[in-house]
Amino acid sequence: MASLRAAGLRAQAESQSNTPLAVLDALSIPTALRGYVSVALSKGILSSGSYFYPQKALTRGELAHAMAVLQNLATQ
Repeated sequence: MASLRAAGLRAQAESQSNTPLAVLDALSIPTALRGYVSVALSKGILSSGSYFYPQKALTRGELAHAMAVLQNLATQ
């Protein structure tokens, strides 16, 4: 989640490390990364349906979307 740190969202992600995630596979997400996933989902950087699939690679489209959202956040 280096991209969230680079976007200045590290403190927010670390403060949300105990926030329950609204995905069915939340327990498969490493505890240390749950805050980052929470922020990524809440900011629309990443999207998910009922599952997050933490071991799945991003598609080109998902990566392009994440980069566009991060760029928009950086210019706000």
